[in-house]
Amino acid sequence: MHMIKYKCEWYIKNNIQNSLFNRPKEINKMAKNKNIIIQSVIISVVTFISFYFMIAVLLDNELIADNILAMSIYSLLVGLVAFAMAYYKLRIAFYLFVLGHFIGMGFMAYAYFSDVSGWEEIIGFLSYMVFLVGGLVLGLIVQVIYYFYSISKKTD
Repeated sequence: MHMIKYKCEWYIKNNIQNSLFNRPKEINKMAKNKNIIIQSVIISVVTFISFYFMIAVLLDNELIADNILAMSIYSLLVGLVAFAMAYYKLRIAFYLFVLGHFIGMGFMAYAYFSDVSGWEEIIGFLSYMVFLVGGLVLGLIVQVIYYFYSISKKTD
């Protein structure tokens, strides 16, 4: 009987305790993933609110369900791109993408405020897309250069 009790205590000590309480790496990874998800959701929500404000308030256009659905899907796509870059630890690309996104939003709002005889909508959206795609491409290029630089530095 004493041997069974010893084996049970050993099993509990080595298996259950290790699996429940000694996992700081996994918990730390879960916390980082939670932060990445929160950042991506914030980017998606800010994108949706910005588009809604700019189209409904600044341009004084009536929004229908199709427009709101399109803005929601687009906002989710921007958030997913940001999530993918943050998840795969492409920090430089992530920050340049977000910077391009918000600079593009600013230029889009500026174009909506300016009077260019009916071309505000297309000029604003095209300037936004130029900065968004420019931030994405520039971020990926700089990230690749940094990756090759770090590899060459490790081999030296």
